[in-house]
Amino acid sequence: MLTEKARNNALEAFLKGRKVIVMTVFDNGSIAAEKLEDILMEEDRHYLVDVPAVENPEFTQAVADMVQSGQNQEEPAEEKSSTPPQRGRR
Repeated sequence: MLTEKARNNALEAFLKGRKVIVMTVFDNGSIAAEKLEDILMEEDRHYLVDVPAVENPEFTQAVADMVQSGQNQEEPAEEKSSTPPQRGRR
């Protein structure tokens, strides 16, 4: 017997080895029923999983080194005069 379930519950059941049929109702009233494992195995599907970021200490140190070396290379800003430079007469 098939029973309609929420997507999360259907995926949990699939992971436990249960048979899951995906039914799609289209705008024109037609219906398609496919096994979930067939849908998951289609080659044109791409599955993206959100994974937590892991800090790379070597990258963090390299950035810190670049910032530090950039601060050491900065020259003090020259004071600019408010009067334009004088031109000599010819």
